[in-house]
Amino acid sequence: MKQIRAIVIAALLWIQTTYAYTPTTDDATQLQELITAIEEIIDEDKPVEYSFIRQLNALSNQYNKDDKVNFLLETLHGYFVKELNQEKTQTTDDVRDTYQVLVDDYASELTNDDELDDACTDYIDELDILAYVHDISLPVLIGTRYRESHCGYYLPANGRGPMQITSHDYGTGAIDDHEDFITIMEDYIDFTNAKYDRYNRVTDSGEPITLDYTHISYDDIIKHGALYNGLSGSTIYGDIAPANPHYVFDNYDYTDDSDDDYKASRDGLLPITIKTAKWWLENR
Repeated sequence: MKQIRAIVIAALLWIQTTYAYTPTTDDATQLQELITAIEEIIDEDKPVEYSFIRQLNALSNQYNKDDKVNFLLETLHGYFVKELNQEKTQTTDDVRDTYQVLVDDYASELTNDDELDDACTDYIDELDILAYVHDISLPVLIGTRYRESHCGYYLPANGRGPMQITSHDYGTGAIDDHEDFITIMEDYIDFTNAKYDRYNRVTDSGEPITLDYTHISYDDIIKHGALYNGLSGSTIYGDIAPANPHYVFDNYDYTDDSDDDYKASRDGLLPITIKTAKWWLENR
């Protein structure tokens, strides 16, 4: 990514001027050469492409005094965002199919009819792009975000961030820079992938976790909840279960015989994951 940033900054310095700007044919040629050079560096690596798009946003704040600079930044940003969205669109049918199976098979077991919390749909398109880029499950991300912080957009008092990652200290209070929020989501992705990789590496029975952008299953949602929130027992392989079933199953047709008087105060990971898939099917 340093190569991309250097190319763009060099171009920005070259074209800076204090006059109003009207693009010329030569400018268009230079721009195409710049796009070609950047595409060679990206080399179809989606996380690198997404990182570059974010860098363009940062550069637009740094070099915002000139019409020609703004033209370059906006054109580059628009080109790569469009390219990424076109790539993502090719997965739509697969995503729709896997979400539909989840909803058809398990939505009838939800024990309330509450809609997905509005806070959970804030930034959902941006998180959908992030999930596609890193090949993770969007509904599971939203379900985890809900269980950890009610889909809140703030830094909780314990410093662990809205995804409650114990190995990080994000501070407390408001999230003043949206880029910080995206970084926290990427930390969640790294944290989760490390959990999956370890489980898949050591498991000698049961099925490996195959959650990704276009695949989701009931069993993998349960395994995700166990790995993320805590395991029942000391083993990290085979047919694992969550230490706290309520984290996963609250407001799903699941009975915890050890606590007959228990009343769920909010949805578990599984219901929110199902509701997110249902929301996506109805709205996208």
